[in-house]
Amino acid sequence: SGVGSVAARGVAARVTVSVPLRPLVDGVRYWAWAGCPWLDIPERYGRWCRVYALFACWQVIGVWEWIESALLAATEA
Repeated sequence: SGVGSVAARGVAARVTVSVPLRPLVDGVRYWAWAGCPWLDIPERYGRWCRVYALFACWQVIGVWEWIESALLAATEA
């Protein structure tokens, strides 16, 4: 019942996922860390358009907000 399980449930309820989520999430993390254009995300994270699609979908349904809130709550505990 961690961040990953709630995020995965939110996506699974709306989209059938046919690729592993971990590399895509790592791709979003790389993008945020490097501050690079989406097109420059290394291929090891998957196709840039899939990484962006995950980011955009989760942004719309509020997964990133939930993750941020959970991490803040964990640091305050």
